[in-house]
Amino acid sequence: MATVWNLDWPSSSSSSSATQQQEMIDYLDMMADTNMNALLFQVRPAGDAFYASNLEPWSRSPLSYNNNYNNNNGYNNNNFYY
Repeated sequence: MATVWNLDWPSSSSSSSATQQQEMIDYLDMMADTNMNALLFQVRPAGDAFYASNLEPWSRSPLSYNNNYNNNNGYNNNNFYY
């Protein structure tokens, strides 16, 4: 699943947190329905992070587009995705 430039997910750089989460759930449901058993999810795309870190800056990737890169996309990525 490509997240760069919203190729696969999320559908828009302005997607709300709820929309991002529902789109991910829909992808996971589709994967289960087609008997896929793995999803590769990169959590450090460019020396930055999709999670709160004292060592790395918040990612400028789609997970944080809707919040101006301020480390607060409305949900805890680690709790939601893992």
